Amino acid sequence: MRGRARGAQRASSHHSQANSSRIALATAVAALAFLIALGGQVLLPAQGVRAASTGGAGQKAVFIVGPASGSTSEYIDEANGMANQAAAEGMKVVRVFTPHATWQRVLDVIQGANLVVYFGHGNGWPSPYPPFQEDSKDGFGLNPSSGGGFSSPTDYHGGDNIRGKVTLAANAVVVFYRLCYAEGNAESGMAPELPSRAGDRNVATERVDNFAAAFLAVGAGVVFAWGWPQKINLPKQLAETDLSMDRIFSDKANATGSPNAFIGTDDYYRDSSRTSGARIHLDPHPVYGHLRALSGNLDMTATEWRGQPAPPDTTAPTLSGIDAKVDGKVHLASANPASFSPNGDGLADSLVIDHRLSEPAYIDVDISHAGGNRVKQFSHWSGQGPGATTWDGQGDSGARVPDGTYHLSLTPRDRAGNVGETHSINVLVLTTLRAPTRSRAAIDVQDGDSLASSVRLGVTLAHDAQVTWKILDSGGSTVFTHLDSQPRSSGTLGWAWNGKNASGSPVADGTYHAVVTAIDADGTAHYTRDVYVGAYRFRIDDGTPARGQRVKVTVYSTEPQKRAPSLTITQPGLAAYTLNMGWVSSTHARLYLTLKSAGVAGTVTFHVVGTDSGGQVESQTVTLRIH
Repeated sequence: MRGRARGAQRASSHHSQANSSRIALATAVAALAFLIALGGQVLLPAQGVRAASTGGAGQKAVFIVGPASGSTSEYIDEANGMANQAAAEGMKVVRVFTPHATWQRVLDVIQGANLVVYFGHGNGWPSPYPPFQEDSKDGFGLNPSSGGGFSSPTDYHGGDNIRGKVTLAANAVVVFYRLCYAEGNAESGMAPELPSRAGDRNVATERVDNFAAAFLAVGAGVVFAWGWPQKINLPKQLAETDLSMDRIFSDKANATGSPNAFIGTDDYYRDSSRTSGARIHLDPHPVYGHLRALSGNLDMTATEWRGQPAPPDTTAPTLSGIDAKVDGKVHLASANPASFSPNGDGLADSLVIDHRLSEPAYIDVDISHAGGNRVKQFSHWSGQGPGATTWDGQGDSGARVPDGTYHLSLTPRDRAGNVGETHSINVLVLTTLRAPTRSRAAIDVQDGDSLASSVRLGVTLAHDAQVTWKILDSGGSTVFTHLDSQPRSSGTLGWAWNGKNASGSPVADGTYHAVVTAIDADGTAHYTRDVYVGAYRFRIDDGTPARGQRVKVTVYSTEPQKRAPSLTITQPGLAAYTLNMGWVSSTHARLYLTLKSAGVAGTVTFHVVGTDSGGQVESQTVTLRIH
């Protein structure tokens, strides 16, 4: 899809050092004529644009187009369009276009630039072309020699060359337009890095961080990276507004639902690993992947870019979207107010309060016991947009606060001293339950053997309490009750569930929830541990695959197996076919397969069959929608 939409182009593996000679001309008239002939590098507004505004007057804008294979002409057209926008704002526009976009010509004009926009190939990291080095990676792809080729070859000058030979104006803005790697995805034709996968997010963030690092090191305030053409007049925003860079990046005025503008469905922030104090805002598309990113000082304003004093700030920041959640590996739930359990067991030990800010601001946090005694005060800085406040259950003394209800007040305060409206939330600190355990994640009871016939559940009770312990099905109905509001003394509690219901019959295959509830004078706490009942569990990397798509199917066996299982796939309109799986470890098998491109849309069935170590044949089936 990215290639069809003419997105970022593939980075060539070619690299050499260009050594273009300086050209001496006899007269200024001859020099101007020569520069125009060599790609339009002129410090004049382009013809055919409106009269220049004063906001961008004096700002130097450099537009670079390197050889970009079949997209070169298109990139030049787009670069000229943006350069005209910059000229219309009064900026001094410099164009350095292929076939004369050499490293020396770039060095001659880029020094002290306020705006740098680069169109061309991107050579970044992580990529299929090791090793990671910044002689050629994370920089410009240019012409090896002047006039040597319009669309190829490409000569890469990476981050180390940028650091060693380039100095930008303070708070300069750099834009990577239509590159590979710079905005998070790899190359056209390669699978996109999707926001739904944590590993893909990590890879995308690393690519964006690496590509921006050298430019931030030589003066840039921010680096924009856009894989698709944008429905935004960036020069106008820089020259005529006081918006922050993150606000410009997040503008929904021209939203299209595609990477042509801010998407906002899966955007997230990360701290930079390469540049101290820098942040990264990634705005991926759920299908096309990471095609928009912003790195650096996201709070920098267009006024700061222009080098002008900021206008007086009289607007107070606003907080919205207040939502409390537990930060832990096991879900801890209770009735309102929200509860957490800061008892040091690594489960639900902290409370996270999500929020959104209208502008960058401090969040002043005041925490008091329900009786009115203040236990903690602190402040932290949060950027514009989504953010979070975390409380670990400790007071100002560093000790954990007693169990009970606490009142948290959050007040936003910006750099100018404007104070916004306070928002409050009640939370419940409950440490009665500690460290719930389960002896295994899955059991198999239908076959009647003893290989994985039960699971032992345990929990530690910190205080005397009324305890209820039940097994619920996926719909929330009780299938078995171990304890029903029974008084229990502090200590370790445990029991074994054999996968049967209250009538003594094996339950149906599926996921069940072992929920333990403890009630004491301070409130009610719940812990939930899931137990799967069945011979196999499936994990398929795409829940709605397409015909002809390559998918990864992983099967986890509940009981030890004699051999790797087989997998039968039935696509609508086609005959079933069977493939053998291979072991990844003693507990799970894996198979990569390409679904058949024929047939029709509908429901595809995956049916796994295997033999446990006791000789019993077992099977499990899962169905998905296929399009």
